Amino acid sequence: MEKLVIENANDGFSNWKHLGERLKEHENSVEHMTKMTNWNELKMRLNNNQTIDKDLQNEISKEKERSNDKIYFDNNGNFLGLIEMIAEFDLIMQDHIRRIQNHEIHRHYLGHKIQNELISILAQSVKSLQIDDVRGQGYDNGSNMKGKHQGVQKRLLEVNPRALYMPCACHSLNLTVSDMAHSCVKAISFFGVMQRLYALFSSSPKRWKILLDNVPSLTVKYLSNTRWESRIKSVKAIRFQAPEIRLALLELSNSCDDAKSKSEADSLVSALENFEFLLGIVIWHDILFAIHMLSLSFFSLLLLLLYSIIVCPGMNITTDESSLLALKSSISMNSHPIIMTNWSNASSVCEWKGVTCGTHNQRVIALDISQMGLFGTLPPQIGNLSFLVSFNASGNNFTGSLPDDLTHLYRLRVFDVSINNFIGEVPSQIGFLSNLRILILDDNLFTGSIPVSFLNLSKLETMHLSFNKFNGSITSTVFNVSTLKSLRILNNHFSGTIPLDLCLRLINLIRLDATSNVLSGKVPKSLSMCSKVRYLALNYNHFVGTIPPELGNLTSLEILRLGGNNLGGTPLSLILS
Repeated sequence: MEKLVIENANDGFSNWKHLGERLKEHENSVEHMTKMTNWNELKMRLNNNQTIDKDLQNEISKEKERSNDKIYFDNNGNFLGLIEMIAEFDLIMQDHIRRIQNHEIHRHYLGHKIQNELISILAQSVKSLQIDDVRGQGYDNGSNMKGKHQGVQKRLLEVNPRALYMPCACHSLNLTVSDMAHSCVKAISFFGVMQRLYALFSSSPKRWKILLDNVPSLTVKYLSNTRWESRIKSVKAIRFQAPEIRLALLELSNSCDDAKSKSEADSLVSALENFEFLLGIVIWHDILFAIHMLSLSFFSLLLLLLYSIIVCPGMNITTDESSLLALKSSISMNSHPIIMTNWSNASSVCEWKGVTCGTHNQRVIALDISQMGLFGTLPPQIGNLSFLVSFNASGNNFTGSLPDDLTHLYRLRVFDVSINNFIGEVPSQIGFLSNLRILILDDNLFTGSIPVSFLNLSKLETMHLSFNKFNGSITSTVFNVSTLKSLRILNNHFSGTIPLDLCLRLINLIRLDATSNVLSGKVPKSLSMCSKVRYLALNYNHFVGTIPPELGNLTSLEILRLGGNNLGGTPLSLILS
């Protein structure tokens, strides 16, 4: 008998005259019957979801149900789930998500495929790299990168001997600090206590809530094993809130039924009360803060280098002219006639009203359009004035929000947009203007809290934010900009307390005006350590308790205002006498 049709899949079938007979024979064969029985059983199992890969099929079905990639939606995937978890503890991530939800930004990079897209873009860039044009290379200190025999740097040098290798400065700095800390028994013990604090509170939502109920702003952080400079965040939380964290540990100890956790909480209370540990907090905070600022400087230099290589070659005085003409276009025709007539191609940019150019490079370094009665908005092209050092647009009627492109003005030292009608939140990008000395935003309609990035303003001396609608706690932001000399935040909705160590944080403070906010707590007697303060105004807040007589030790003080609070004790006239 000839082979059945089903068995001739490879050899083919040519006896078409007897095809019907062969098909009938195949349908009645044992093999066909067995296969059909198995298929019907599988079909039934698939319909009833009873296959051997039942669990895998359930996961596949769940994946099919995920029709969107939106934050805080059910079944939005592991990537967004991790983002949501990080946002519970990380202030920067919280601010990023808030801006997404308020539609303040549209490119948020939270898609689950974003990592692969970025890697693909980088890969394409590397493919287009002209090795012969490379004049330098820098990587971390891993042997696969810096190896003298098989590392990437060696392989690149074999192709192009002019590609000088330099190890990553930030990574080298981290390795130095890591080796230093691991060689000291006291340092190992100190960071061990900090890690135990984080592990205890983060082990359950209930314990974390106890921490949040006692700690006003900064929460304890996990210690990074690789980026040592980032440990400043972990140390800062304890450095400035040790009493509050101690109270949280005592509450946890009293409310905990677990003997092991209760013992751990009591042990950590003893550690926080230890003088050696408290001294270690102060020392390590200063060390890590200096390292953090140095690391930021390295990173800033890298950004400036990239900016100068990629962007600046295409910029010149023509770029400045285009930027200023864009500003002119955004100003209403009802504004000051000088701007509308004087700013034209008929004369050089450096001769325009309010414009000052540098002597050597003939680029715009200062722009003063204050008190001109201008109506309009600030265009994003302002960020192209890359040599700008001073910007003053005070006393006008500008509206809208400040452009994010201000972050490109990395040389900026003075920024004054007071007495206008700007709205919205202050862009966090301003916090990366590392050369900024003077920031004046008085008399506008700004809202929201102060960006955490303001902590990076390591040269800021004057910060005036008065007569706006700012809110939120300022304990962990404004009160931590250590270079401040003048701080005016009156007539806002700022809350929080005055830190006991304010004078240690703001050692150069000369003027503090926090009139008409919702600050609370007691006026700390430690304010008497602010030896340079001449003007201190805390009136019309929610302070309670007594007026510290120690304020009489402020020999430089000229004006003290504490009225409009619930304060008692010695009259001011006797204290100041």
